[in-house]
Amino acid sequence: MLAEALRGSLADRIIVRTVQGGGDDAVTVVGLGSPDLSSSALGRGVSADADEDDDADEVQLWLQIPRSAP
Repeated sequence: MLAEALRGSLADRIIVRTVQGGGDDAVTVVGLGSPDLSSSALGRGVSADADEDDDADEVQLWLQIPRSAP
């Protein structure tokens, strides 16, 4: 499930968070990238000195993996 989502993503940055304890979801994956797809394809969607909270990033991938994934 995770590998398929990552393979198809054009995101510049991938953030994976795990959740301990109860709840339905065990892992949340968020992909962020430049709204300019041409710069993302060239690997220039985020500069090395960019602020991690840059408002120009768009969510390009959102995946929640349940604890009992099929």
